[in-house]
Amino acid sequence: MKTKILIVTPYPVDANSFWRCMGPMSYMAKHFEEFSITLSEMNKGGTISWVEVGQYDMIFMHRPCRPDDLIIMQIAYNMNIPVWVDYDDWLFEIPSWNPNAQLYNNMAMQSNMAQALACADIVSVSTTELYNQYRAVNPNTVIIPNAYRSDLFKFRKENLEERNDFALWRGSNTHDGDLLSINEAFRNIKHKVKFIGSASWLLLSQMNKDNYEMLGSFDAIEYFKGIYDHKPKVMIFPLVDCLFNRCKSNIAWMEALHSGALCLSPDMPEWNYPGNINYKPHDSNSFTESLDKLMNSHPDDHKQQVTLAFNNMKQSYDIEVINKHRMECVYDLLNRTLVKKNPRDQAIGLMALSVLKENFKKYNEAGTKTTS
Repeated sequence: MKTKILIVTPYPVDANSFWRCMGPMSYMAKHFEEFSITLSEMNKGGTISWVEVGQYDMIFMHRPCRPDDLIIMQIAYNMNIPVWVDYDDWLFEIPSWNPNAQLYNNMAMQSNMAQALACADIVSVSTTELYNQYRAVNPNTVIIPNAYRSDLFKFRKENLEERNDFALWRGSNTHDGDLLSINEAFRNIKHKVKFIGSASWLLLSQMNKDNYEMLGSFDAIEYFKGIYDHKPKVMIFPLVDCLFNRCKSNIAWMEALHSGALCLSPDMPEWNYPGNINYKPHDSNSFTESLDKLMNSHPDDHKQQVTLAFNNMKQSYDIEVINKHRMECVYDLLNRTLVKKNPRDQAIGLMALSVLKENFKKYNEAGTKTTS
């Protein structure tokens, strides 16, 4: 008999869903006959009730944040159906320069998320720092790293092709503050930089127009083919050093190795892997020195580093490896006696939110890392 999983997500087609929700869950349903998945009708403007929820063995909730998400959790609570919640970001103090700050940094939204975290039967996250933060309000928190989709990218050749002499950056306006943290480095950059997505106009206005090119945006699948075909020598991923970014996963590193590039990233725990070359956060000179070193590296050395790092990455982070952890979550939920918390009890969410906020305060007081 198949295990039927209902998927509830506010963002079924975005990049986060590719990495955390519809991407890996579709793989699991496709490659393992004992599982089936269904995307909730809520994403089509419909409503949800006990009639729909009662047809499933489990509810998978990707980044729950809406009042309706808590209603679904309440129905599952009443029917003793396990709820699995997944988050890939620290969403309780988003930096002020991030355009999503206004959406998430409000009491109603944060109360919804804290309630979902505290009342879930299991919570999966992508990084160690995120695990440390969310486990404080739900001990049933596990790490499931993001996975490389080798099954989708059969076009990638083992023999690395000759690199083009430019650095590649990808992102949206949610990374404006990250780019501007090394503004001086971009202003004086000597190498060509190609931007996928939308780089800060404030940054671009200070750069020599001959030193950058805008490539537009791509669909999640087209993106992987696009960066591979462009053959960059380096992918750059500057970040502000703050809790929000320390909770981020290293998917840019996977993307860089996939494209045949090395990754220039900040010296933070999630980025200390082969194929990453680190710079000191907020330090334009450190970034420039590291970029110059990578861009001027010998082609044979570059090829050797990328090939070794890519093979190591696949051994640890390929979808076939990582999805075994997801299957373990399913089996755990189906076989464990559930001790469920009532999502209708708002005191649970308020207490969880208080703990998350207090831990964030302690985190900042312990060092110099802030979100502003």
